[in-house]
Amino acid sequence: MIHSLRLSNFKIFKDLTLPLAPLTLLAGINSGGKSTIMQSLILLKQSLNQHFWHGELLVHGSEMSLGTVNDVLCEFASSKEISIGISGEYVSRESYVTLDFDASKRDAYACSLNRVKINGFARNQFKEDGKLGRRIDDFLINNEWQYSPLSVIKDLCWLGAERIGPREIHPLLDRSEYKSVGGSGEHAAGMLYWYGEDHVIDELRINTEPPTLLRQVQARMAEFFPGVEIDVKKLDHVQATTLRFRSRKSGDFHYSQNVGFGITQLFPLIVALLSAKSGDLLLIENPEVHLHPKAQQKIATFAAHVAAITGCQIIMETHSDHVLNGIRLAVKKGIISYDKIAFHWFGESEQDSSKPHIQSPQIGPDGRLDNWPVGFFDQIDNALQELI
Repeated sequence: MIHSLRLSNFKIFKDLTLPLAPLTLLAGINSGGKSTIMQSLILLKQSLNQHFWHGELLVHGSEMSLGTVNDVLCEFASSKEISIGISGEYVSRESYVTLDFDASKRDAYACSLNRVKINGFARNQFKEDGKLGRRIDDFLINNEWQYSPLSVIKDLCWLGAERIGPREIHPLLDRSEYKSVGGSGEHAAGMLYWYGEDHVIDELRINTEPPTLLRQVQARMAEFFPGVEIDVKKLDHVQATTLRFRSRKSGDFHYSQNVGFGITQLFPLIVALLSAKSGDLLLIENPEVHLHPKAQQKIATFAAHVAAITGCQIIMETHSDHVLNGIRLAVKKGIISYDKIAFHWFGESEQDSSKPHIQSPQIGPDGRLDNWPVGFFDQIDNALQELI
């Protein structure tokens, strides 16, 4: 479980420490820094899986591409170094790891790793060229990072706002490749093909349906789209699957482009939530995409249920007050404890509109917030005041 994220000289943030909870909601104005929080974690995941042995923060990679080092270095930076710090509990121990990266090569696609600090103590220094020198640091050789909060980052599941739309055919990879639904949901169909017969934990099951992942995903989808059924099949002689849906048992299965767009956008989110396990980290951008207000509220409540039951950690970015209210209702109904939730509102500073200003309303056991920052999901009230 990650307890906090610290960013220094990364994009919009010159210096930020952000507390995180089992369920964290990020909301606020456009360009306020919400996506930057997600991106810092995704870049770390990308680097740990693809480039960390080279001692680099990979800015331009296969999972996420943010351009060059110049694009991620804060324009107000007082030094040419980017730092990302993660604190959290791992194997019943509290640990804080900071990675400092050299950002002096502005046109490069990666930042060289300068040093690793564990609980405030530097563990290594690197050569001036940014490589790991004559030998890889003990932190890497002994896989010590696996016993730190970084191990959670390496395997995080990320589902972005820009998800793949309806497709007739979905590429099918080897079973070992399916560790998450993918940043755009591109692996969701493959996960159901390979893991569809695995059992969902008892507390998340809809008891009227078989306990398998496929049937439970289908049952959860039916709560949003009544009667929906799912068919995933491998094509003969091709490493690909088809994904089809139908809205009633007596009807025919149709390719996803012939059903509601919301179905294809919700589908990978349901797969990700029902696949979550204790210790997992899920990043979800805009769970409300292409869903009507009632469904937006319902998916937020379900996400809170998953976080409370499985012990996974969920960070959600949203622009929807219905998502907020879904979480508040989950607290009021006793689905999740109020102290397991963090809200962060990214607004503008009254003194300097160019700098981010974060406020963190606290939720009480009745689902009420202790304060309501200006601009915090109040547009409906503002519009009604003008209409009256």
